[in-house]
Amino acid sequence: MDFIECDSSHSSADWDWTMDEYAVIPQRSASSIENPSPSPTKQLSETKLYDTLQVKSSPHLTYSKDLEETISTYSYYFHYLVFTCQIASISQFLHLSPLNLDEIINYRDHNGNSPLFLAVKLCSTSREYLSIVRILIEHGADIHQKDLNGWTMIDEAVSQKNRELVSVLFEYLYIEKLLSWEKNRKTAQEFLVALPNFYVEIKWEFSSNVIPLVSKIGPHDTCKLWKFADKLRFDNTLVGWKNFRCKRRNISLIFDEELFIVNHSKKIVVNPLEELDHEETNEIINDIMSSEPVQGNLSLLGHSVTEVTNWRGNTKTKNIGKWKAYKHKIQFRTHVTMAKKGRKTELTKDYFKDETGKLPKPIFKHKRGRRKHKTQPVIKTALENPVSNVKNSTLFCWLCYDFPIKIRELLSVLEVIKSANKSLERLYEFLENEGIATLLPENSFPIKIEIPITLGITAKVTFLNFTEINENTNTTMFEIPKYDRVSRRIGQKTLTSPKKRLLFTNLVA
Repeated sequence: MDFIECDSSHSSADWDWTMDEYAVIPQRSASSIENPSPSPTKQLSETKLYDTLQVKSSPHLTYSKDLEETISTYSYYFHYLVFTCQIASISQFLHLSPLNLDEIINYRDHNGNSPLFLAVKLCSTSREYLSIVRILIEHGADIHQKDLNGWTMIDEAVSQKNRELVSVLFEYLYIEKLLSWEKNRKTAQEFLVALPNFYVEIKWEFSSNVIPLVSKIGPHDTCKLWKFADKLRFDNTLVGWKNFRCKRRNISLIFDEELFIVNHSKKIVVNPLEELDHEETNEIINDIMSSEPVQGNLSLLGHSVTEVTNWRGNTKTKNIGKWKAYKHKIQFRTHVTMAKKGRKTELTKDYFKDETGKLPKPIFKHKRGRRKHKTQPVIKTALENPVSNVKNSTLFCWLCYDFPIKIRELLSVLEVIKSANKSLERLYEFLENEGIATLLPENSFPIKIEIPITLGITAKVTFLNFTEINENTNTTMFEIPKYDRVSRRIGQKTLTSPKKRLLFTNLVA
């Protein structure tokens, strides 16, 4: 492949004026930048940089300031430094910390790539770009940005089969997630205090219109949830179902500043969010590398929520516990697009030229530190192997309008503990991520709701025996038992069970 080679071997007098019709700046080696000559102003004047950049003469003028001026002026010049692997100039500019650094470092070029994404794509040509990836992330580049086709940086790294790049990206995503968990933990404590103290049971039943006897032999469970002050406890017994057999343990999830899994059957305590060790990280990277980048987009085309009536035209009602509930039918139409990412992206030395063979016109800023925003160009490329499907779905739920807590409050509680329980995670995903919560009438609570689990199997979730807890309640149930504390790799078998590693593998989704 014809490509511009990485080169940072220029001497202090060897200036590179490539791309002079697009943006102009001399490039020097890293050593010349780290050890500048005594008179940088004199050297700059010899190259007529003042005239080129139209910078007024100043006794304090430095190469660094000219670099900052040029990059801040020409929208894609920082991309050009990344493209040509000019690590010294990139590092020098980032250490200047200009006011509009966040704008520059995350700005998309005419092909829709941020400087970081461009460096990720170029890692397939040289390991030098891996250094640029690290530098950009450490200076705040957005690692979650996608390209114009919706692919993530991890998708690109996996398609390159570049394990080292995947490891670098996962490392920063994981650190970011740890910080997010810590922030959410503190937010959750504040939110929980504002909620009423309560106890509720969550009953799970499974049925199928396709597979016979599922309702008879399927795994049923009644979970118990306590909330008191800023503490949570969730008890359940069902931990798995395989070959029509239920795997049961007496398990408690206890949140009291930190989240713990308490296995009363084995008398052990596990922190599911403890930091990954080297072997766990290695296995997670293996999982990511063995996966195939797949992109799924779900858009809601339309929906309706209607009351279900009897033959007299009255809304069907029934009492669930002491609460009166109204039966509703939710119908929604979704458009699902799935695509697989093929081979790695290849970039040529003509990257900065458009379809006409010309360089894109730079956007010139009128005031220092402020760029005049224009709509960035969009290049739409067909997804590889796209599969599109329109699906019509119907589910039933029983809504209660005087339930003591609302659905948003329930979701906030589930968010704290869902990472340690598959059932809670599926309930949360269905209500929040799939948008069902937004379809329900205001101030309603789904006291009983159907949730699709897999093709042909539906779970019925019912909230029972809701009672408020008074302030004099004994809180010893929220204390961690004096069982053996074991590492996650032992307690959850993360080294031997890919399913147990899904929580961390999904960080890159």
